[in-house]
Amino acid sequence: MKKICVLGSFDEKSAFDGQTIKTLEIVNSLCKKYGDDRVMKISYHNIKNSKLKLLSAVYRGFSLCENVVIISRHASIGTLVKICTLINRFFKRPIYQIMIGGLLPDAVKEKPSLKNVLKKLNYVFVESEVQKSNLEIQGVSNAVCMPNFKDMRLYTEAELKKDFTKPYPLVFMSRVTEVKGIGELIEAVREINRNEVKFTLDIYGMIDEDYSDTFSKLKSEFPEYIRYCGICEPHKTSEVLHNYFLHVLPTRNPTEGQPGSVIDAFYAGVPTLCAVWTYSADMIPEGVCGESFPKGDYEKMKQMLLAYYDNPDRVYSMQEGALKEAEKYSPEAIMNILYEKADDFR
Repeated sequence: MKKICVLGSFDEKSAFDGQTIKTLEIVNSLCKKYGDDRVMKISYHNIKNSKLKLLSAVYRGFSLCENVVIISRHASIGTLVKICTLINRFFKRPIYQIMIGGLLPDAVKEKPSLKNVLKKLNYVFVESEVQKSNLEIQGVSNAVCMPNFKDMRLYTEAELKKDFTKPYPLVFMSRVTEVKGIGELIEAVREINRNEVKFTLDIYGMIDEDYSDTFSKLKSEFPEYIRYCGICEPHKTSEVLHNYFLHVLPTRNPTEGQPGSVIDAFYAGVPTLCAVWTYSADMIPEGVCGESFPKGDYEKMKQMLLAYYDNPDRVYSMQEGALKEAEKYSPEAIMNILYEKADDFR
């Protein structure tokens, strides 16, 4: 019998999507510790639209494995997780739910019946202490904080770059989609550079299908100082980000939890300018490793960028703080949270 069954997104087409990256990081860590032959992977993405295939795969996972780990967004609680708890009436396996994104507390508030499903799990791992507290207030007592993480190069203070020259290089590294604010960032950089090129902007990330036509039009009108650089290999992100003055994330995504690109920037020693989201203060202490502006206030974002241009030391002063924050997201430390709660999957 295998030790662990992992239900999650293993879709190769989405290998650069945050959900898939997090799922693969966790699975790779489990395989490294327990061996590939002891970990069974079931791709929920490939079977979620077929109830028969879903039931068959989940039943097989419970019958062949001693422990079950589910890695998913909040939307799966009413389907995948509910099916798992029903099947588990026969098998009595430990079930550990690892959440992606930040909407679970809101989902429970909107649909209190979800608490009955969550209470049947051994633990529910969420990405921040704020999410954990919000769930506890609503009566979910088995929530545990387990931040996002990724295995990549961690830079040292001696390697920090404090000699960037004008125009200062900005970077966006996330899904290229409307809710991430990329269109507004492009427009802001163009406006700032109207009379003089103060910043360059490089864009990395998978382009959402729904945004492909819009982005293609934007790209066709890019000036020389804005480039789309394609998709960055997940374990090389800190090495790419290290070459930039500032990481910018103007997101207005309602499901934002702990964006992987912010952690990548921490590892690179690069501060982040971001729009405020529900859990941003929990992740980016203001003025320590980055700064924020009100969500949707792109005029404020422009003002802050101009302030950085006039006083780059304001950005340089947050580089050490970014590296310090990176220590909280080491793969070993984060996975130990899971191992401890799961009693090492005995």
